[in-house]
Amino acid sequence: MSVTVRADQELLAQQLLDRFGDQIKVAVGFFDYPMKPSATNMCVTGSLAPASADGLVTSIALDSSTVAPGEDFGGTVTLTNTVTTPIAIEGGDPLTALVRQRRSTTVVAMYDGEIGGVGVRKTLAPNESMTFSVYGGTASCDPSLGFALPEGDYDVTVDVLGPSIGGSNSHPELTAGPVALHVTN
Repeated sequence: MSVTVRADQELLAQQLLDRFGDQIKVAVGFFDYPMKPSATNMCVTGSLAPASADGLVTSIALDSSTVAPGEDFGGTVTLTNTVTTPIAIEGGDPLTALVRQRRSTTVVAMYDGEIGGVGVRKTLAPNESMTFSVYGGTASCDPSLGFALPEGDYDVTVDVLGPSIGGSNSHPELTAGPVALHVTN
């Protein structure tokens, strides 16, 4: 049997192993528990797209700028049409956040749960905005950092539009953020 627990649940993972031994395989966040020395980086890579392009502007707001190691967080991304012509949008709601090293493009944490979403198609009129829900997490995807991000300051970004998100090559790639996130006990 396999069980995955949240990145802040190392104690529970150990209790499961103590009780069930070899009958169970336990993961904490993205990694097997206990973490193997051969654990590989699970983080996505890539550069940051701009926050605005072709008349579309993004902004991001987190529900809280402080979170405990291993915990999840939420927020919203707003996409605004700043030109005088309508713009057709195809996207998904909710969106997932990436946690990056401060002032860097290096991703160090991601949401480790599953999210059911819906496709969104809308034509934004001039000066009209639409809002997307955002889910993020502080489950480390870099084994050198442990199961959950250590205390510190990080940046949060959200890929809003692009060929892989909008389902069409007609959208510019857009990234909301970065905004600051403080991880503390």
